[in-house]
Amino acid sequence: VFNGANEEAQGSFSIGATMTQTITVALVSFCLLFSALMITRWRQLRLQDRIESLREEME
Repeated sequence: VFNGANEEAQGSFSIGATMTQTITVALVSFCLLFSALMITRWRQLRLQDRIESLREEME
């Protein structure tokens, strides 16, 4: 099973070109989504702080 003569045999650790592309697309998509969510959360927290400071100014 390991290091056999047939590289396409079940149990081989090499991955094909399409699987490499799939993993790359998934990784890039995850990174973009994570970045977008982090930026959105950061903006939300910043706006929340601004709202609190404006409420304090009104009192």
